[in-house]
This record gives sequence, structure tokens and C-alpha cells, in this order.
Amino acid sequence: MNKYFSFFIRGYKKFYEYPQRIFFNFILSVMLVFLLSTVWFYFIGGDFVEYIKYFLIVELFLSPFFIAASVQQGYYLLSNEGWNITLSKPIHNLLAFIMRALGEQFISIIFNGIVVVIVLYLIGFSASILTILLFVLLLIFVILYHSLMGYIIGGIGFFTYKTWGFFILKGGIEAFAGGAAAPLYIFPKSAIKLLSFLPFAYAIYYPAQFLLTGDITIFTTALTGLIIWNSIFFIIGYLIHKKGMKKFESQGG
Repeated sequence: MNKYFSFFIRGYKKFYEYPQRIFFNFILSVMLVFLLSTVWFYFIGGDFVEYIKYFLIVELFLSPFFIAASVQQGYYLLSNEGWNITLSKPIHNLLAFIMRALGEQFISIIFNGIVVVIVLYLIGFSASILTILLFVLLLIFVILYHSLMGYIIGGIGFFTYKTWGFFILKGGIEAFAGGAAAPLYIFPKSAIKLLSFLPFAYAIYYPAQFLLTGDITIFTTALTGLIIWNSIFFIIGYLIHKKGMKKFESQGG
């Protein structure tokens, strides 16, 4: 466990190379919360405060977890820190990915989390202890979901010149199919049903909605979807890396 904690410390120290990022990202996130809430309130209608609550959770609280466990980390470690660290023992090094990335985003997670709690309290939001604990459980699977996506896309680097296009594509799809840029409840029910066959909403929309409503049915939906898709992603990622290692060549000492 100590070696994994050392990855967390390494990521935590890396944060101090650019400490101003926390404030820059925070300001951008706040602006995005109000922009998205205003856009959907103007075009769709509904309760403006509910939009604010939803996007506060997604953009300010969940966003650092997306960043921490994103494909950027898998790609960065793959390309810059060597296959021996990231790929020689894929199961264990996947945890190393996560620990390092969480270390780098630790301050943002704490700072944004405190801001979200205060703002939600001021606008009348409350959640039971059980809801909060179950939400934390979902967060663990959400982090694993994004890490496994990075695991897959990082492995694609064995077969392509660059993988950043896949990262951008992932973010673009998650914006609408996952609920990052628009809460899915504004879409027709048929569209929501169609999106339920994709993995994205289980990592964004359903966890946020569960925290807002405390509905155990939403929790079950999110957890079941995350378990199924995480299992699929792990198998795919493992097979890609196993095949990629056969193509890998290295020189030097």
C-alpha cells in the first residue's frame, strides 16, 4: 500500500508546480454553472435553482474526479513515464494511475467540495447521511470508470500515432450523452431510454441525480450500470494492452 501512496504524494507535489490552476479552473467552473443553467432555463424552462444545484454537483464537484481519472492520465503515464511503470502489471498499475491522479487533484476536490456544500446549503439543499455515503460509493466506481476509459485509450497508443482525438471525442460525447452539459431529464423519454444503452450517463447524470433526490432506484441504476460497464472496459483494456505489449519495442537503459 505504501508504494501506491507514494504515487498519491507524487501527484500531490505536482500540483504545486501550477497552484494557480485551482483558482483558474474554479472560476471557469462557476462561470460554466451559471452559463449552462441560464441557457437551459431560457430555452427549456423549468426551475433555475434546480439547474444550479445539478451543475454545481457536476461541474464543481464531479469535474475534478473526471480530470483526476481521465484518459489524460493514462496517456500521460503511458507516453512519458514508460511501459515498465504503467503496463508491466496492468491491474496493480491501474491503481497507481488513480492514486497519482487523485493526488494531483486533491486540493481541487477538497476546495470545490467545500464550496459546493456551502452553496447548496444556502439555497436549501439537504441530503441524508445514507444518501451521502451511497454517493461516495458511486464516486469510487465513477473514478474507476474514467480510469478504465483511460486504460483503453492509452492502450490504443500502441497502434496509433496519437490518442488525443479519442480523449476529445470522449469528452464531447459525455457532454450530452452523459449529462455533463445538459441534464438528461430535459430530453424526451425515448432519448433517455436510448442513452441508457451507453455507459456515459451512469458516471455523470445518475450519480448527480441520486445526490439531489436520494432516490434509491436511481442509485441502483447507476451502480448496476457502472459495475457492468467497468467490467467490460477492464476486459477490453486488458486485451488491448496484452496485444499492444507484443508490438512494443524499447531501446536504451
